[in-house]
Amino acid sequence: MGFAWGGQQNGRIDSSLMVDTGGGQFLRADAAAGLAQLKGAFRAVFGKDLTTSECYRPYQRQVDLYNLYRLGQGNMAANPGGSIHGWGLAIDINSWCYGGQADTPEHNWLIDSGRSYGWDWFGTGKPSGEPWHFDYTLTPTGTTTTAASATTPIEEDDMTPDQAKNFDIIVWQIGQMKAQIGAIQAQTTDLASGKGEVHRKLDLIVWALTDATAGLRQSIAAVLAKLGK
Repeated sequence: MGFAWGGQQNGRIDSSLMVDTGGGQFLRADAAAGLAQLKGAFRAVFGKDLTTSECYRPYQRQVDLYNLYRLGQGNMAANPGGSIHGWGLAIDINSWCYGGQADTPEHNWLIDSGRSYGWDWFGTGKPSGEPWHFDYTLTPTGTTTTAASATTPIEEDDMTPDQAKNFDIIVWQIGQMKAQIGAIQAQTTDLASGKGEVHRKLDLIVWALTDATAGLRQSIAAVLAKLGK
């Protein structure tokens, strides 16, 4: 199950179909309600406000961020049309709310408690190295979706032993590829610009291995789904 909803187009959703969470930042209505609950719980625990730097992201802004990333002048950014922000289902939390890095008391609380309100860090934020990024993983009907698969995957308990073994092999191979790419990146960084062209292309490959919208995990889930029929 993917993040698309209501026949809308990524990054081209009219604000009237979403809810303003404050400061002109919009989310789908159920995501906005989940964020409001998360903010209230966060304030009750830490005595300070939980604020966001960005929620819904229009298509052209995604284009601009992606171009900056390709030039080595910005953070990793999904291909235009491929960001969960473009569905109004992702938030970027201001760094001063959680200490600016993972494994702080605030960030650990957001990881553990965020899921109670539909907000997840592990699908996109952790793989991308972005402690600030959380995805809303509940559908309007209350079921859960994840960034790890844009299709409905087989649950591990539903797999045959052979399917489970093949799945583990795929996961291990992806991990090995990411590790090898990381080693190559370490050797190809252009010290003058921070990231050389080879380094940036390898970043894109890592993104493809991590982001469901890039298609690899979607394809794997589709194959496993067919095997389960």
